[in-house]
Amino acid sequence: MEESRFLLKIGEVAKNLGGGKAIAFHIYRERLPASFFASFSKRRVFNVHFLILLMKNYKVYRSDAFKEEIAKCDKSLQDRVDKIETKLVFNPEYGTPLGTRWFREARFEGYRVYYLIYEDLKAVFMVAISGKKDQQKTINTIRLFLEFFREEIERLAREDNLPDEES
Repeated sequence: MEESRFLLKIGEVAKNLGGGKAIAFHIYRERLPASFFASFSKRRVFNVHFLILLMKNYKVYRSDAFKEEIAKCDKSLQDRVDKIETKLVFNPEYGTPLGTRWFREARFEGYRVYYLIYEDLKAVFMVAISGKKDQQKTINTIRLFLEFFREEIERLAREDNLPDEES
C-alpha cells in the first residue's frame, strides 16, 4: 500500500517540526477549510500528516550577507542554522514574529536568525544573524532594506525556476 511508504517520510517531517500530530494539524488547519479535516476518521489520523507531502513546501534562500556571516562562524553554529533551515521548509512560521507574520526570528544559544516569508513566492529568505546585543540594530536595518530584499528574493526565485540550459 502506498500510504505505508509515506509514513516513514511523515515521521521524518514530524521530527523536523519538533512535534507530532498537533503541530502538523495546526500548520494545515490554517491553510485548508475545516470541512476538509472532518472527512478524516479518528482511526486514520495519520492522514493529516500525509497532507505535508501534498502541500507545496517553501523554498529557503540565504542572502549573500547571511552566507558571509555564517561562513565566519564555527561548524556547530552552522549546523544549528541548517536545522532551522530544514524546519522552515515545512513550517515557515517557525520562530517568533517581529511585528508581522512575514518577519520572524529563530533563537538559539544567544543568537538570532532573522528571515522574511514571501507567501506569494512560497519562499523564505534568511537575511541576518546576530546576538542579543545587536538585536534591535539588526531588526531596524532589515526593515530599512525590505525593498532590496524583495528584489533579491525575486531574482533568486526566478533563477531557481529557469530550466537548465544543459538539458
